[in-house]
Amino acid sequence: MNRIFLCLLGVTTLLLAACDGQTKSGLSKADTIALATCPRFNADNAMRFIKEQCEFGPRVTGSEASRLCGDYLIERFKSFGAEVEEQPGIVTTWEGKQLSARNIIAHVNPANTDRILLCSDGLSSMIEDSQIEAIAVSSATPLAAVDALVAAALHEGGHDNVTVVVVDVTD
Repeated sequence: MNRIFLCLLGVTTLLLAACDGQTKSGLSKADTIALATCPRFNADNAMRFIKEQCEFGPRVTGSEASRLCGDYLIERFKSFGAEVEEQPGIVTTWEGKQLSARNIIAHVNPANTDRILLCSDGLSSMIEDSQIEAIAVSSATPLAAVDALVAAALHEGGHDNVTVVVVDVTD
């Protein structure tokens, strides 16, 4: 679970770092949103973001390092112009120990209709591509798409590694 969470955080950070802050030419001001300028994606930036996250130490769920790294990610997302939503919660380990956890969701232009979906074979091996596309396109938000896609994969018998990332993007 921690590996999946860390992978999702890394992918999300890299996706946000990859944007260039540019808008489509020919759009009116009403059709655009103001975003902070993102650094152009390159290997040095990617390694710097990963290094900064790793400097917090092992980010085990419920640990101080996990909290600090989460705070760092929230500030990075905000610096790129994202609206950040936090979903705090308690997770219970198989030993019955309760740990603090939180989902960090960054929204960049939620009204945009262009989406990118990244998923593991836990989704793509359980559901036909046409069904994945229909769910992703018809869902009102990326979070709703993720929830619906994971639920569909689990309903079809998926039990491990159902990883889904859905991102709304602009040019």
